[in-house]
Amino acid sequence: MRISFSYFVDITDSALSPFVQRVWIALELKGIPYQYIEVDPYQKPDSLLEVNPRGLVPALRDDDWGCYESNVLLEYVRSL
Repeated sequence: MRISFSYFVDITDSALSPFVQRVWIALELKGIPYQYIEVDPYQKPDSLLEVNPRGLVPALRDDDWGCYESNVLLEYVRSL
């Protein structure tokens, strides 16, 4: 299973989103392999927009399933 975990770093204040951090920590604690994708907030890739048309993060895709709500993502990661 390969999970792509997409997020961006807010360059303006140099802080990661706490919503992104909690999903990232859950993936790390569970030892689930994932792909880190840093997203330019001004040029969002199609892969992110397919999961979340608004282009917000975090976004997670696992095969044909995708989600961008951090609470749902935490439950999904917990169930793996």
